[in-house]
Parts: sequence; C-alpha cells; structure tokens
Amino acid sequence: MYTEETKLDFKNISDNLILDFDFNDMIFFDIETTGLSRTKHMIYLLGCLFYKDNTWQSINWLATCLEDEEQIIKEFFNLLKDKKYLIHYNGNSFDIPFVQSKARKYHIDTNTIDRITSIDLLRICRRYKSFLNLPNYQLTTVEKFLNINRKDIYSGKELIEKYYDFIKLYSLDDLKGNYEKSNELKEILLLHNYEDIINMLPLMNLYKYELLAKGNIVYDSHNITENILQINYKLKHNGMPYTLPNNLNLTIGANTNTNTNTNTNTNTNTSVAPNSNINITSTDDTLTIKMPIITGELKHYFDNYKDYYYLPHEDTAIHKTVGQYVEKEYREQAKANNCYIKKTGQYVYMPVSTTAQLPIFKTNYTSKDTYIELNEKFLTNELSTYVLTVITSML
Repeated sequence: MYTEETKLDFKNISDNLILDFDFNDMIFFDIETTGLSRTKHMIYLLGCLFYKDNTWQSINWLATCLEDEEQIIKEFFNLLKDKKYLIHYNGNSFDIPFVQSKARKYHIDTNTIDRITSIDLLRICRRYKSFLNLPNYQLTTVEKFLNINRKDIYSGKELIEKYYDFIKLYSLDDLKGNYEKSNELKEILLLHNYEDIINMLPLMNLYKYELLAKGNIVYDSHNITENILQINYKLKHNGMPYTLPNNLNLTIGANTNTNTNTNTNTNTNTSVAPNSNINITSTDDTLTIKMPIITGELKHYFDNYKDYYYLPHEDTAIHKTVGQYVEKEYREQAKANNCYIKKTGQYVYMPVSTTAQLPIFKTNYTSKDTYIELNEKFLTNELSTYVLTVITSML
C-alpha cells in the first residue's frame, strides 16, 4: 500500500466559510473503485481531508496490490475515530455503503462509520438547485460553478484501466524500464482522488444558500419607482456579512390566467398585468427583490364557505352572522367558487397561496396565481415575511 500525505494552506478558503461546526470535527472522504459492485469490485484508493494542528491535511491510500483493500479500510476507520462529521459527494448512495460492505467482508467493526453524522454535498446541491440552476450535478459541474479548476482530466471510469496497468507494473520484481511509467500512472490516480477531496472544502460554501433560505437577511430599504417595488436586504449571519458562492439572478413567474369567472354575474373589472415576475438578484452582500405592482380588482376567497351567504346582486359573500338579516330572495348559500369579496387596489405576486398573516387574492377561483395587497400595513409589518416566503418558495 502506498500512502501520500500533504499539508495544505487553505486558510483563505476556510476563513470564508460560515459553518455551525468545528473544523476539527470534520473529515472529507472519497473512494475510487474498480467498478460499481460491492461484491465483485474493490476499493483501490481512498482519500481524506481533515484539520489537525491548525492546518488542513490530506491523506491518500493507494492499493499497490489487490490484497491492500483491507488495510485501507482499517487506516480510514482509525482516522475517523475522533471525528463527528463525514463529508462527501454522493457518499450516502455510493461511498459509504461500499465501505461498510467491505468492512463487513473483512470482519471490521462498522460502528466507527455507522455512528458518524453524514453530510452529502450532492444533496445540498439538489436542495438548492433553484439557486444554482445547473445543467447537472456532477461534481465537476458544481466545481466549475464555484470557479474551482482541476488539473485532473480523467473520469473515475477511465481510471479503472489505468489502475490495472499500474498494479501490473508495480508488481514486477524488476522495475527497470517500468518505473517511470508506473510512477506516472500512480500520479494520475492520486491526482484524481486528491482533487476530489480538496475541492469539497470550498464546496462547503454552498451552506450559504441555507443561510439565505433560513432568513439570515437584514432589511435595508425599499422604494417604489414606475410601478416596481424594490426591496433591498443585507446578507448577514449573527451580525456578520456574507456573500453567496455566485451572484443570484433568478425569476419567479406567475401563470397569467385570463379571467374565467364562473358566476352568472360577470361585472368584474380585473386588470392584472401580464408580467407579474419577481426578480431576485444578489451582488456581494446585498440581496435585491424587484416585482411589478399590479393594479386592478381581485378576489379574496374564504375557506369556510359553509358559513357564508352569497349575494348575487352585489356579487359578494357575507358571513351568516350578518347575512341572516338579508331577505332570503336576495341571498343563497355560498359555494367554494363564489365565497369571495372583491377589492380594487394594488397587488404584488405571491409565489405560494398560503402564508400565516397575509390575505391572499386571486383573479378567479381556479387561478393558480395568488397575490397580496400592497398597502401600508404590508410595507410596515409584513415585508420580511413576504420576502422569506418568496425565497423558500423556490426550494
């Protein structure tokens, strides 16, 4: 077995991270295998990145013969003993089950890896895919998104043949004439695994999207210009500014349904603008949300329609505690699709139809697009609730 250890100067990277756990508790890992089957194929290379003695260090164990797999597992488990967080990319589906299977094969206690908290960076990418907007979530694609450059040019599949070539050369008693080629193959194998593990550290910046999703923003200002509401926030966590891995430029759009009033009374005057898109951008530590202000008549539907009467002549619903005083020929039991009140005013698009404190308006009962009224109460008390609803609607 060949072991390669490296001390790394990653201070600039780690200083930029905002995490809720200590570096000393973290360990990144990645495996290279001769195939996808846990029973037929082997782990020929395993690499780790960890923090020790105030510096980041990497270690890679390369099997120089097929019998080295057991020792690689033992060395890895020994390094895991004092760690709390095992970080990887797609490791929940592939790397961890593969290692557990091999440990059981060699009668190695799996408690060391079973009890550790697993953090799969692929799952974080998928959780915030609306923010990333990538064509796929292969590790190399995410690296490019974060402006991480690789020297390695091979895929894991391409390296399998190179590994078999390597052990054939390495196993020869006389390496004369073969040493240079053997060493070249070894460096190719190690580089791929080395870059897999060290590139996961800057990938931890993806956690900043979680800060945003959890509302780690501070109101700065808002203004209305030419029927556009702009809201500005500062990205802050525990009072400290932060920046996202890449500037945002996102659009949330409404389905601009035409008015399909189902009531016999069609005297409505709904003039909802066709462009209700909300635009979210970020630059450095500033988050900006822009949305068109829609002017017109919309309807607020009551959920408990059985408690209401519908008044056809007024085209409105009224609660039975009041409606009981209306003559019977001028009222009827409300239905779900006519249990509403109409209001003319200014509105902004709401991406989801439910929120704790904001009354929802629609053009008609079947419309999927929902709006909230733009008034002083909204601007004074409900702005942050609205913005957080907009952000979380993308997840």
